[in-house]
Amino acid sequence: MRMILDCVHPCRPYEKSRFLDAIFTPAEVRKTIFDMALTKTPGLDGLPTFFYQKYWPIVGEKVTSACLGVLNHGFGLEAETLIVMISKVKRAVRMLDFHPISLRNVTYKIVAKTLANRLRTVIDDVISET
Repeated sequence: MRMILDCVHPCRPYEKSRFLDAIFTPAEVRKTIFDMALTKTPGLDGLPTFFYQKYWPIVGEKVTSACLGVLNHGFGLEAETLIVMISKVKRAVRMLDFHPISLRNVTYKIVAKTLANRLRTVIDDVISET
């Protein structure tokens, strides 16, 4: 195994590697929430993204703290998902008339999108197009 691993060379430039390894900041979390669509489907708590944006002065500190706890310290986060069938036609009868959507809480979505935003900066260096 060691022989194989010795043949693998890091392909991330040093600066990007440092960026990926850096702690997540409150500014990154805030940017993520305000970049999300207002009408993003709510989670089990029933609160859409709009709620978090509108009431950011009230909930922002606690939401940021929860997200940074997960991102920087590996704290757990409830990741319950409710899959709901949405009708594609007026009078849906068959399963083909429906499509599923996943309802996850917004805090989970913020964490996932913040991670994705970080990875987006190096993805071209790590994965080739072919």
